[in-house]
Amino acid sequence: MKERDWLWFTGIDGIGARTARQMLPFFDYDPEGIFRASEAELLAAGADHLQAAAILADRDPGRYDRLLQRQQENGIHMSFYTGKDFPRGIKLLEDGPVVLYWKGHLPDNSRKSVAIVGTRNCTAYGSEMARQWAHTLSEAGVQIISGLAVGIDSFAHRGALDAGGVTFGLEGCGLDICYPSQNFRLFLEMQQKGGVLSEYPAGTEVKAQHFPMRNRLISGIADAVLVVEAREKSGSLITADMGNDQGKEIFAMPGRVTDELSAGCHRLIREGATLASRPADILEGLDLSTQLELPLSMDHAPISEAERRILSLLDTTPKSLSRIHTESKLPLDEVVNLVISMELKGYIRQVTKNYFIKTLFFQLQ
Repeated sequence: MKERDWLWFTGIDGIGARTARQMLPFFDYDPEGIFRASEAELLAAGADHLQAAAILADRDPGRYDRLLQRQQENGIHMSFYTGKDFPRGIKLLEDGPVVLYWKGHLPDNSRKSVAIVGTRNCTAYGSEMARQWAHTLSEAGVQIISGLAVGIDSFAHRGALDAGGVTFGLEGCGLDICYPSQNFRLFLEMQQKGGVLSEYPAGTEVKAQHFPMRNRLISGIADAVLVVEAREKSGSLITADMGNDQGKEIFAMPGRVTDELSAGCHRLIREGATLASRPADILEGLDLSTQLELPLSMDHAPISEAERRILSLLDTTPKSLSRIHTESKLPLDEVVNLVISMELKGYIRQVTKNYFIKTLFFQLQ
C-alpha cells in the first residue's frame, strides 16, 4: 500500500527531509523502490552508510500497518509532496517534509495566505488586533495560517472563523493529539472550515524541539507573515526570520516603545520588516487591496452624538463600564443602553465582562 510505504520511509531514524528529497527522484518518487533497494542502490541514491544500514534494518511492514490503521481511525489523511494538492509553499522548501498529515482540508494553492503569529501571553490589545485583522483579511479572501497555540495564534484562528473564512493550524505533534488541550474546541472547528496539519504521524508526542521546525511550515505555507506581539526573544521571531529566508514579506505591528511585548516587533521593523498599521497594508502587499471591505460596508446604523461621545473615550485598551460612565458624564442607565446598542451595531466589542474597546473600523478612522 502506497501510504504504508511513505509511512515506513519517513519513519526511519536518520532519514530527514533533505535526505528523503535527495533519494526519492532516484527511485521515481516511489518509496516502495527504496524498500526493495540494495545497499549499493541506496548509496547511489544519496544515503550515507549509516542511513543505508538503518533502511536495510527496518523492513517490518507490520509496524506501519498498525500506524496506518491508527491514522485512519483518527480521521488523519496523508498527502505526498509529489501530489497536486500538497501545499505549494512547503513543496518549495529545501527542508520541507515529503509527507504532510492533515485533518479537515488542505490550504488552497490558488488563494493567498497570511501567517499571523505572536506571543502566548498577549495583551488585550494584541489579542484584539490578531482577532480583528484575521477577520478583515478573511473577508478579503485570505487564508489565515498560525500555530494553534494559546494567545495570538488562537485569536487569529478565531477571527478567521468568526468571519466565515478559512484558517489552518500547524501542530508540533501527531494529529491524534490536540496541543494545547484547552484549544480542543478550536481544533475541531478548524477542521470544518480549514484544517489542522502536521509533518508528524499519529502517536508523535509533543516535544519542544518540534516547534521551531513547525514554524518553518507556518511561514512556508504563507505568502506573508504578520507578527502582532513578540518579545525581544520569541518563537514568533523565529517564524519571521524563517519567512524572511524563504523570501516572504514580513509585517510587524508596532506598539508603544515601552511595551516589552512589542520589543520584538520593533526590532523587526528596524531590520526592514514592513510596519503594519492597517489590514490594507498587508492586502496591498499581496496585490489584494481591491478586495478589502471594512465593517462600514455592513450597513452600520447611523451613529448618534451620544454614541460618538462614547466612541471618543475608547481605543484598543479595554475600558470598564464604570469608567465610561464617569468619563462620559452621562447617566448610568443611558450609558448601559448606549453600550448595548453600540455592541449590537458593531461599533464596540466587549472583551471581558463590562470591559469594552472600539472595533477595527473605528480604530482606523
